[in-house]
Amino acid sequence: MEPVKRLAWFSPVVTDAGPPEALAMRYPTDAYTKAEPLRQALAVSTPTVVVVPDTDDGGALTAALNAASGQAPVVVLVEDVDAEARELRALRAGAAEVLAENADGATIERTLARAWARFDHDEAPGHNVVFLRESEARLRALIEALPDAIVRIDSTGLIRDFHVPDLFPTALLPPDVVGKYAQDVLPDDMKPPYAKAAIEAFMTGMPVTFRHTTMVEGLPRHHEVCCVSIGTDEVLALVRDQTVLVEAEEALRRQERLMRHIVSAMPVIVFALDGNARFELIEGKGLDDIGRTREELEGALVPEFFGDNVEIMEALSAALDGESGKSLVFLNDHYFDLWFNPVFDDEGLMTGVIGIAANVTDLIAAQAAVEASRGDLRELAAHLQHIREEERTAISREVHDSLGQMLTSIRLDAAWVARHLATADAATVQERLGRVDAQVDETIQRVRQIAQALRPGILDDIGLASALDWQTRQFAQRTGLACSVTDDLRLDEADLPEEAATALFRIAQEALTNVARHAEASAVTLHLEETDEALVLHIRDDGKGLDPEAIAHTRSLGMLGMRERAGILGGAVTFDGAPGQGTYVRATVPLPGSTSAAG
Repeated sequence: MEPVKRLAWFSPVVTDAGPPEALAMRYPTDAYTKAEPLRQALAVSTPTVVVVPDTDDGGALTAALNAASGQAPVVVLVEDVDAEARELRALRAGAAEVLAENADGATIERTLARAWARFDHDEAPGHNVVFLRESEARLRALIEALPDAIVRIDSTGLIRDFHVPDLFPTALLPPDVVGKYAQDVLPDDMKPPYAKAAIEAFMTGMPVTFRHTTMVEGLPRHHEVCCVSIGTDEVLALVRDQTVLVEAEEALRRQERLMRHIVSAMPVIVFALDGNARFELIEGKGLDDIGRTREELEGALVPEFFGDNVEIMEALSAALDGESGKSLVFLNDHYFDLWFNPVFDDEGLMTGVIGIAANVTDLIAAQAAVEASRGDLRELAAHLQHIREEERTAISREVHDSLGQMLTSIRLDAAWVARHLATADAATVQERLGRVDAQVDETIQRVRQIAQALRPGILDDIGLASALDWQTRQFAQRTGLACSVTDDLRLDEADLPEEAATALFRIAQEALTNVARHAEASAVTLHLEETDEALVLHIRDDGKGLDPEAIAHTRSLGMLGMRERAGILGGAVTFDGAPGQGTYVRATVPLPGSTSAAG
């Protein structure tokens, strides 16, 4: 093998820059800018290496390879040997070697000698040489890009070749292991598993893998070693640092343990199913309520344990069809709120189902108790309301009767005085009688007002619709607002339930009071409607309206009182409105025998 005797500096772009001084001082150098002169020069037998400057687009290297045509190796000159991306690109493109511009003399000679030695050693001429060189470059680039350490060891245990990526721990593989025996350089605790794996790889011809942990600066480093036999007398050991992977796996295990611990303390059941309805995970304190354990459910199909529960299977079927949902299920003497949610991958395919089951037995019992308590309270309120109305009626009659008798007595006395005019001064008697008469009229008027305020007699005498008409006329006279009432009653007013009529009348009174106080309205309309199920009173004004949020959270005693009056009878009062659009009140009281009244 002849040494390198001459360099050919090839730059297809005309430039004043020539080869670096360090090259020109060691080797005779000719410069070329065209391919044809370079081909003619390479035809001379003198061993020549073509040196080409690195370019961003790789055009100079391509032109040099074409010009060399397999007659000489091509070395790429780069600014910095640490520019790994450029180096790999050059090697992949077919360069025999890569040389740094600032390389010292020994490095230059060694690099060029290596490039020529590889070229001179190849026996395949022409394109075969180029092909082999390109294959070698690609293989070298591939090996250097691997994150694995690669060790080639013969059947005697002698290390023949060695490649180590950056930052690989020297505690596992020192850098000067080539020519030494594996048993002499490997850590003591790694020797037995390596020997076993290498022997098995030689005997079976199959890859054999084992894991090993090495302490580096007080911290564990985890590696996976794969032994592969190559030929009959060598084994290739690939050593991959899996510390990050192992630590990530341990972190996931810790997180899973933590999540299981958290969920197991919660009074719910959390579960995950695969696409076949098989439990992949199930955890939670609520498992005690269904009489099952995590160990017996994980890995089992849902129908194996809950196939006879219709609610569960229907909810599961919907979830497997891609629908989320909630169901109330009864299981093992407990009620559960059950949520199913399908899980989809990035392509929109369903991969499984997750869900939560919460024991709501106590909640349902509490709701039933609250509902029963509300019924009791309504009965009590109805009783109190009935007593209050009876008291008002009694007071009204008593005031009217007693005061009426008193006024009658006054009138009789006045008549007696009038018959005895002869014994008294006429003017004096007449004046006295005039005052008595005026007091009598005023007292009678007051009595009527008190009686109407306590309970309008018109409500009992002529019915609800007429009472509402009277009330609206009184309201209009008192406030000056336009106020009207209409109705479409089918029942005779005398047949309307007294409790319903009283409740709606009082609700109307309270609503009109609120209009006068707060609405800033100019008109109010009332409409009394009879449906098959209930009496409905509609009240609308054109005032400033109400904020829906305020309606939802109001604590107005007037509004609460209206709701309670209707609620006692199984009815309801709703309020609707918007700022600047007035307010609408709808009061409903069920008729006797209707479904709502029965409920």
